[in-house]
Amino acid sequence: MNRKELGYFRSLILQKREEALQNVELMESNSNGSNKADAREDSRYTSHLAEQGSVTMEKELNSYFGTRTRKYIAQLDAALHRIEDGSYGICIDCGKPISRERLAEVPHTRHCVPCKTKKSG
Repeated sequence: MNRKELGYFRSLILQKREEALQNVELMESNSNGSNKADAREDSRYTSHLAEQGSVTMEKELNSYFGTRTRKYIAQLDAALHRIEDGSYGICIDCGKPISRERLAEVPHTRHCVPCKTKKSG
């Protein structure tokens, strides 16, 4: 892969990383704001178990999505490291180049389509 292509994928990864960081910040700010509101709501509706269940479910979903997004950011960081060390765009299973089209869709991937299909199937 030439420098221009690597530069393109580096920019794409950095853009996706920034979007993911913004999503994490948004989830955290919503979670912090909802905790204060929840305390007020809980005091008024302590007898409404359905409401308490909804609040708990929302907190669990935020936690799940936050964890998932942080994992995605770590994968993007690893892809940036691979660009730096020269191993970006090479399948870790077969050692062949990953298609540009696949990298454009999933820039943090470490598998070519045939190897990913074998793993999934």
